[in-house]
Formats: sequence, structure tokens, C-alpha cells
Amino acid sequence: MSELAYKSVGNVESLQYYWPEVSLIGVFLLVFFIDLATGTKRSSRAGPVAVIGLAFVALVTVATHARISGEGIDGVRLFFGMAVADPVSMFFKLIFLAATGMTILMSLKCPELEDRRLGEYFGILLLLTVGLFLMASSTNLLMFYISLEVVSYLSYVLVGFVKGDVRGSEAALKYVLFGSVSSGAMLFGISILYGLTGTMDIYLLAQALGEGAARLPVVVASFLVLVGIGYKISVVPFHFWTPDVYEGSNTPMTAFLSVGSTAAGFALLIRFVFSATSLPGSEGGAPAVDWQQLLTVLSVATMTLGNLVAIHQRNLKRLLAYSSIAHAGYILMGFATLNEEGLFAALFYIAVYLFMNLGAFLVIIALRNRIHQEDLVASYKGLGRRFPAEAVMLAVFLFSLTGIPPLAGFIGKFYLFAAVIRAHLYELAVIGGLNSVVSLYYYARVLRAMFLEGDEGEAETTETGGLLGSIAPLYKVLLVALTVPTLVLGIYWTPLADLVRQSVGFMF
Repeated sequence: MSELAYKSVGNVESLQYYWPEVSLIGVFLLVFFIDLATGTKRSSRAGPVAVIGLAFVALVTVATHARISGEGIDGVRLFFGMAVADPVSMFFKLIFLAATGMTILMSLKCPELEDRRLGEYFGILLLLTVGLFLMASSTNLLMFYISLEVVSYLSYVLVGFVKGDVRGSEAALKYVLFGSVSSGAMLFGISILYGLTGTMDIYLLAQALGEGAARLPVVVASFLVLVGIGYKISVVPFHFWTPDVYEGSNTPMTAFLSVGSTAAGFALLIRFVFSATSLPGSEGGAPAVDWQQLLTVLSVATMTLGNLVAIHQRNLKRLLAYSSIAHAGYILMGFATLNEEGLFAALFYIAVYLFMNLGAFLVIIALRNRIHQEDLVASYKGLGRRFPAEAVMLAVFLFSLTGIPPLAGFIGKFYLFAAVIRAHLYELAVIGGLNSVVSLYYYARVLRAMFLEGDEGEAETTETGGLLGSIAPLYKVLLVALTVPTLVLGIYWTPLADLVRQSVGFMF
């Protein structure tokens, strides 16, 4: 890795580079005040304000990082090294803002959130996004832990937000239990690293350990920190919470966890791994942790378990939960290369995954009042005849998740496999290819239920939707807004690739 040209500033001077976070907190406060002023029945009015505010925060984020680039530096170390503003953090902040904005819009007409005080829901979600911003910017192990806890606690609340929902309450409780264990393990690992080095700054960590440290404590501490990060991105064996939480939570929150929360975990992993790869053992020379081998094993285990278990799922949300686990394994393929091309491929895949996964969950929400449940066999049979437009869009998202050309998911996987092959990780490429074939099987089960199964005579007397006629106008717009980039990015992806390459190129 190249020597990064960072400027370090103190607390007061840091504020001029901290406008994205400050403006997001301002939007959060505005939404809460609107909710208090309008009352319960009109609390949904806070939604459009929140979305407009998020668009403003996105502009502030781009402008702030344009200013940093104009100063001729890679980034700025804020608050005496606790956080950083650089191209990587900008990329993830834009992902978080997009995921949060889509989640808010998906929640406005969601049947699961009817008669709920949506202003509170949106406010908590915005505050959670502030925590995601902190995760993407953290360069101190203490900030790693604090930002992860902020996101986790607020996620627990939103998962169990619907009072009286037994499944949601159960999901929230399981989320709390697994989250507490993983956070404790991470904190223990941080304490070991601090005891070995006397610092929690990830950039000073390598230098401090390079002066001589016992190999075993470094390995143990790194693994414990990885437990906390791995829980956030649903990496095997820290994935146990994912299926139950995804199934029991309200669907907009499930969609958000699958994209926003997962992306934040990968942001932490970038900070930790791409500084920790240079951590030598007490003998000097070789790294204390063989990150390439470790990440390869985690990638193989994660994608294989996710795809194999997904085969047996009958609930679509639970199927997509195991699919999300498998996709975390695909993204780890890029990390396992430990080079610029692999990291570029991983971030590119995260960006396209945003569109196709949110789109799949949006179809579930849009049709919930029509099919009443997410059971594949009982509810999705004949969907292609009853609601043809929605079924076709769901097919586009599922084919893209599989990696079928000419969709965005294919380009994402192409970059991943190309990076893995060029890094000479041929076994990983073969296993990844086989897993993609397996994923085609269980996605095809959904498509078969929609287009090839069902009683045609019964379908003729069933309510039909025509061309998006069966769903709320808002969902029509959102589905088109997610389907178009899923299609277009499979044909013309250069602007997105350029953005991602600028975000990671400075690190090497």
C-alpha cells in the first residue's frame, strides 16, 4: 500500500470537514420536531422531509470531499485521529444515504407499518444512519466499538418497532443476544491490542506491533475484533441471527439491514484489514495474521452455507436472508485478494447489490396486501399471470442476484471473479462459480412458482394488476427507479466504476 497523504487536524478545525454528519443530525432533529408538531395521524409527513434532507446531505458529502480533493490530499484525519474524511468514507456515506432514503420511501405505504408513528421510525432510522457514517469514518478501535454499538442499539429498536408483533419482538430479542456477545468479543480483542501497543489508532497499530509483539496475542485479538465485524456482515459462523431477524422484522427494516448495515460492516473491515495486513509477528517479516487465507476460508464457508441452506427455504424473506449471507461471501472474495483490483470489485458489487436487493424486498412489500404472506408455494404461484409487471421486475432482480447477463449483478460478479483469478486464487474462483450455479436453482424456484405453476382457471378469476396497476403509485415509481439501474448497469457501468475506482485507488 502507498503512503497515504492525510492531513491531521484538531477538534475545532475538524468541524469544517464534518458537515455531512452535522447536516444529517440536523435532518434527524427536524424530522423529530415535525413528528411532535403534526401528531400521530400525520406523522408520515415527516417522510418526504427526511428524503429531501437526505438528498441535501448527499450534496454536502460530495462538496466536502471535493474540497478535500482540491487541497491536493487523500483525506483529513479528524478529531486527533478518531475519524477520517477520505474517498472510501464518501463512497460508503452515499451508499448509506441511498439505502436510508429508499427505506423511508418503502415504509410510507408499507402494510406492516400501518397506524404506526412513522415520524419516530424515520427519526430513529436517520440517527442510525449517523452511526453508519461513524462506522465508515472510524480510524480508532474505540470509535469502531462506539459506532458499532450505536448502530446495533438503534437496529434493535427498529426491528421490534411494531408493538404486538410476536415475530418482530422475538427477532429483536435474538438480535440483542447475538449482538451483545459479538460486541463483547470485539471489545475484548480491542483491549488486547491496546495492551500490546498502547494505542488504538489503526495507523499507529502496525507501527507499534512492528517493533515486536508476541504473535499469538495478535492473532487472538485480531480474530476477536473480526467477530464484531463479522456479525455485522453476517459472515459464517457469526450469521446465526440473520435468518430469524430478517424474517421477523418489518420488511423495510429487513431491506435496510441487508444493504446499509452490511455495507457498514465491510467499511470497518476495510479499515481493519488493509492496515492490519502489515502487522508483523514477533519474528518480523511475515504478518501475524495470514489475512488472505483467513478471508478465503470465510468467503468459501459463507457463500457455501448461505446458498445450500437457501435451497430448503419456503419463506421468501428467509430465502433472501440466506441469499444475503451468500452475497457477503461473494464480496469477501474481493477482500481475499488484498489488492486494489479486489477491493474495487468488492465495492462495485456492494453498489449494484443495493439496487437489486432493495428491489426484491420492495416487490414483497408492494404485493403484501395481495398475497398476505411470503410463502413461495402457497402465495407466489401464478403471480406472473395475476401481477405480470411485478413478477417480471422480481425476476429481473433475482436474475441479477444470480449474476445472469446482461444485468448489473453479472458485471459485479465478473469484476469479482476477474480479481480473484488475477490474484491466482483459482480454487476460490471455482468454488464461487459453483455457488453461483447453486443460487440459480433456488432463485429459479421462485420464478417457476410465479410463471409456471398455478391453476390457470383460478388465475382468470383472481384480481389482476395489469401494468403495475395493483400497487400504490409510490411503489410504482420506486420499482422503476430500482429496475432501471439494475438493467442499465449491466450494459453501461463506466460512471459507477470510475467512482468506485477513485474511492479505492488512493489506498494503493
